[in-house]
Amino acid sequence: MRRIFRTFAKIADRIHLKLIRCLLWFNVNTYMKKIVAYYRKKGMDIPGMPRYIYNDTYFDPKDYGIIHIGKGCTVSREVMFLTHDYSMHTVFSADMNLKNAEAVLKKDKEDSLLVLKPIYLEDDVFVGARVSLLGGTHIGHNSIIGAGSVVKGTFEPESIIVGNPAKCVGKVSDWLDKKFEADNSEK
Repeated sequence: MRRIFRTFAKIADRIHLKLIRCLLWFNVNTYMKKIVAYYRKKGMDIPGMPRYIYNDTYFDPKDYGIIHIGKGCTVSREVMFLTHDYSMHTVFSADMNLKNAEAVLKKDKEDSLLVLKPIYLEDDVFVGARVSLLGGTHIGHNSIIGAGSVVKGTFEPESIIVGNPAKCVGKVSDWLDKKFEADNSEK
């Protein structure tokens, strides 16, 4: 009976999320208020109001509580927040001769092989389309992450982050100075 109840609860939750996501097409402000409230209820750390979270953003449901999104952040389409690494489960289940494998597997296999790490976006971070944010990532405030980047690690405030693996290629303040300089020279 409990299993049936849990199944219906999951279905109801998914329908609720889909309905919230549909609000985007009618009123962005209402959508943002509802989606932020939904993820806060799930345990996500969102202390302020993000500027925008696209409706197809994927948040790893293993533990919403280890994801932090600062105020003023923009999360573009098809961004993935992946807080887990379950690859060890596959490696250890294969017939491989690895050092210390038996010691690790003597523990509860499911829990010992799952690695969860937080993702932390400080205030005013822009995350471009199709970015993958991996567990153990901390992005400093006023940073820009370029489209398609695969990001893991700690980045200073005002970083421009691009690539796979992602690297800091410059400072936002320097980029803005160059951009305004170029715009003014065209006049």
